[in-house]
Amino acid sequence: MPYSEKMGSATLTMSGKTRDECKRKLYEMYGEDYTLLSTRPKLKGGFLGLFQREEVEVEYVLTEKRVRQDQGYYSAQNPQRPSASPESEFMRNQDAILHRMGESSEFSAVQLSQMSKVVQTQMTDFYKHIQKNDQIKHASIRRIEELLEQNEFTASYIADISGRMQDISLNMLDDFEKVQSTVVDWIGESIKIAPEPPFHCPSVIVIVGPTGVGKTTTVAKMSADIILSAKDYNDHHPDSPRPQPKVHLITADTVRVAAAEQIQHYADIMNLRVASVKNAEELERLYKDFGESYDYIFIDTAGYSPNDVEHIAKMHRSLDVRGMRPHVYLAVMAGTKARDLERIMRNYESFDYKSVIVTKCDETSYFGNIISVLWEKKKSISWITYGQEVIRTMRRAHPAWFLTRLEGFSVDRAHIDDKFGKESLEEK
Repeated sequence: MPYSEKMGSATLTMSGKTRDECKRKLYEMYGEDYTLLSTRPKLKGGFLGLFQREEVEVEYVLTEKRVRQDQGYYSAQNPQRPSASPESEFMRNQDAILHRMGESSEFSAVQLSQMSKVVQTQMTDFYKHIQKNDQIKHASIRRIEELLEQNEFTASYIADISGRMQDISLNMLDDFEKVQSTVVDWIGESIKIAPEPPFHCPSVIVIVGPTGVGKTTTVAKMSADIILSAKDYNDHHPDSPRPQPKVHLITADTVRVAAAEQIQHYADIMNLRVASVKNAEELERLYKDFGESYDYIFIDTAGYSPNDVEHIAKMHRSLDVRGMRPHVYLAVMAGTKARDLERIMRNYESFDYKSVIVTKCDETSYFGNIISVLWEKKKSISWITYGQEVIRTMRRAHPAWFLTRLEGFSVDRAHIDDKFGKESLEEK
């Protein structure tokens, strides 16, 4: 800038090649309505300590008459004093630097390379500064944010992805396909998949969650998966068959009408035993009587409103059986709003569930809510279920399953398989 000033301040400054040049500029701007206070030399411009030039900076004040005139002009006619944007000022400085480069006959290739790197760095820093102050955003960032919103990711998740994109180079941001592929990788990396728990006999699986998420159906699906997997193995290995796993079903749901009848219906189809318990004492007695006789024991629980903390705590106490060591899964419905998911997960924390089963995945097309909240809560996904049928309507969770269902994103399946491993296409 040729000069800088602060309206309403007593002392102003002006820079020029010489003192006389500054005085000439001041006269052109203010006539005789100024008083010169001091003069001092200063160095300006240059990069890496090169090509700096000496200038003169003068301090001056305007006469009272001139101050009143200027203040009246800016308050009455221009309420906001016009100022150069950071971007335009940066570009002017860059043009001046390049002009000096062209005038210099002493410029070496190495210096030119250094200068180019510095200019690129300053442009990148400038752009990041602008983005972080929400003045502008690169078109690729805005487009990704829109796609994430479309897929119902939470604001905090979108903000995290947006912040990471601001660290991408400008050249890469201009290539939307690369940006998109990178963001899809980030989403996949944020999906934590639970490993299958180690088996110990009996393996006790407890499904908890609010009402209406399909806990009873999920118990039936998991039981059917164990039975069918064993049958499939024996069909393919007739010379070395394995014993059919022994599965027992227990319902602790004494709230929902016909809950016992529903799970009994599933048990009859699979030729399994089922029992009903009302409290921890009854469950403990059952577990002691026949627990060691079974490979798997599935416990279906009552569903309550996520806000019914009292009954949720009571149900937790009813499952407190010494030596049982259950694997607890929280069942949540895929289409649940993010805020409700957060509340459900928070209110079921007392069960110390390590993983989540996402149910009714066929009833929504958007999974950003699930991905976001699980990422924020640092929880993993174990299974996904879909449909009302019991057989072949659940599968182990995998990042690729979610990534290939992102609306509006172009997903390279070969790349996803290479990065996250191939998803098993077998439906349980």
